Amino acid sequence: MKRKLALLIIFFILAGCQLNEQETEHPILTETSSDSTISQSIANQAVNTVLQREEVTKANAVNTDKLLLLAFEVEQFERFNLKIIEKKIKKQLNEQFKDIEVVVSYDPKIMLEIEKLQAKVESNNIDTKKLKKETKKIVKLKREKT
Repeated sequence: MKRKLALLIIFFILAGCQLNEQETEHPILTETSSDSTISQSIANQAVNTVLQREEVTKANAVNTDKLLLLAFEVEQFERFNLKIIEKKIKKQLNEQFKDIEVVVSYDPKIMLEIEKLQAKVESNNIDTKKLKKETKKIVKLKREKT
């Protein structure tokens, strides 16, 4: 009985100490529909550009005619370099989209707000005026954090 209990404990210890082997092989891509009345093609291009970076695992973006909002997540180890990665991504997107203001964030709250806004855009539950208002609110929220 003691032997079975000892084997069971050892099994749980070994199972708990394994490295996380389930890392995402391919990054998670959330693409906003381009078929809606509000074109999100710029946001889709930005997400594809950012997901080409090794350290980025997830990215979401929404755009208006003058503003591009992008939030991203990185691999766990890369969290130490978030500010540097954010600057590089912002620089890359500013070069790619010269005529649009680019706002980049790694904050999970901003990511959540962008996901909610994407859902509204995809389901056509938002018009251009409300989209601009929501994006301004998210930009204000991002600037308050810093």
